[in-house]
Amino acid sequence: MCETGIIQYKCKDCGLSFWVKKEDDPRFCPFCESALIAAGEE
Repeated sequence: MCETGIIQYKCKDCGLSFWVKKEDDPRFCPFCESALIAAGEE
């Protein structure tokens, strides 16, 4: 299953991954509320 416009994010603090729509552009982890980095961005 590979939907377009969906991005995987991984929290650098708690280590959990989640997926959101590209246009949502989350700034904080929904689990621990830490600031995010995108999984695909180094």
